[in-house]
Parts: sequence; structure tokens; C-alpha cells
Amino acid sequence: MQLNHQNSKIFAVVPTYNRPNLLCKNIDCLLKQTRKIHSIVIVDNGSSQETFNYLFNSGYLKNKKIVYKRLDINQGASFAFAYGMEFSLKHGADMIWAMDDDAFAKDDALEILENEYKKNPGHVYWSNCNNQIKSKILEVDIFMFVGFLIDRETIKQVGYPDASFFMYHDDTDYSIRIRKLNKKIFRVQDSIINHKDWTSRNTQEIKVLNILWYKVKLYCGDKSRLYYICRNEFFLSVSPYKKVKIFLKFFARAFLYLIFSPKHLSAYFKGFMHGALLKRRGKSVV
Repeated sequence: MQLNHQNSKIFAVVPTYNRPNLLCKNIDCLLKQTRKIHSIVIVDNGSSQETFNYLFNSGYLKNKKIVYKRLDINQGASFAFAYGMEFSLKHGADMIWAMDDDAFAKDDALEILENEYKKNPGHVYWSNCNNQIKSKILEVDIFMFVGFLIDRETIKQVGYPDASFFMYHDDTDYSIRIRKLNKKIFRVQDSIINHKDWTSRNTQEIKVLNILWYKVKLYCGDKSRLYYICRNEFFLSVSPYKKVKIFLKFFARAFLYLIFSPKHLSAYFKGFMHGALLKRRGKSVV
């Protein structure tokens, strides 16, 4: 079914957790879009009262475009994206533009993204978040949950993000599922979002090692984040070739953690065990 683009309702979905300053900057960017957004659905993943107070005192909750949904407990970013997308479809969204709360879109980011969608509808279009690409539009295998535009019909076919990932690599899984439907993913150069991924937010959390002609990045921040990054990456390595590759990668990185950051080795090892061997899902205590 083709959308009537003149009247299509685009909802923005933004999960958040205890980052009210970043969230408000994100909302400001969404409200300035030249292609007007019908509703901005904020999914508060069990934040402290500070987030609600900040939004209320700053007047954001008086804006009829903003829908604030607070969950009782933190069920992970994967669940929050799924919840926000399901809520949006139930309330009339034709398309969804979803992103993290630390994603700051240029004023014309959505307009440019939608214009590309109109040329070749039915596929997924992804904003350019802090990554140089050489062509105006580039077909990719994997996208991040940072400014992806997806229509109602595609969501009906593929479903929602898998909440059991909790966080990290849920976008990889969703990309794989979308491509299995013979749908394409396009990254759009001029649809700019300012966003810094986990490898560049805080240089103190990343150890960059120069080994021969390779640069290896070790995540040495929060252990629970390291666990989910590793567990879900290993979980998705299902083919025999990838399993061999991932085992070699595990032992190589385990050795590097042992040498350069031994306090993170247990979280890394647990992530490997739960992801590659036990296929464990959901929230875990690290």
C-alpha cells in the first residue's frame, strides 16, 4: 500500500534514560524540522524523577506534539524502541523516525530523508550520523538506531526491535530481519545528525592499541555495557564461518583485556559465554 505523502504522519520515537539535558536538546532539534513531525514520542525508560521534572519545568510537556510515556523500570533501549514504535502505529503513524536521545538532527534532516524515500518507497532510510560517506545515497547492510525512517507496512512485516537484546546490536538484528524481506537500507549523506557512538563519546573509556598495521579499540568503560556489547555480538554470530571468526576474535581480545584492562576481563568473558554458548537473552546482572 502506497502512502499519501502529502498527508503522511511521521512520528519521532526517542527512548531516554536519565539524560534530561541531552533529551531536551534532541527535542529542540526535532521541533525545528522543516518537515514537520506529527508527534514526538518520548519513552522514559524508568529514569529518576529528575527527567520528568526537567521536562515539566521547561515547558516541553505543554507542547501537544510531545507525548511522554514513562516506564516503571528500565527494560533496556531495545524494549523502549519497540514500545515507542508500537505506540506510534496504534496512534496513526504512517512512518517513524527513531533515534537515541543524544542524536541532534539538522533542521532539514527529516525533509531530505523523506524526499529520498519518496523516490523509492518501501525501503528503510537512515540519516548520516557523524560518518562520512562518498555518495549522496549509499546502500548499506546494517544501520544504527540513530535516525532511521521506516514506514508502517515494513514494520507490519518485520515486527518491532527484539527487546531481549536489552541494548546494543538490536539494530544489527533489526537490519538483518529487514533485509530478509528483500528490502533495502539506504544511508543518506545530506540528512545530517550529530551523534557520537560509544567509541568516541569518552576517550577515557576507549583504549586504542596499535598492533602491527591494525588499530584495535577496547571498550573499558561501564562493565554492564561491555557485557551487552559482547553478548549480543556473539549471539548474532550464527554461521559456521562467523563462529570460527568470532572465537578467534574472542581469544585475541581476551588476551588484550588481560594485559591492558584485566578488571574488564570477567564482563567480556561472561558476555562471550552467554552470547556464543548459552544464547542467553534479556537483562543480566554483571
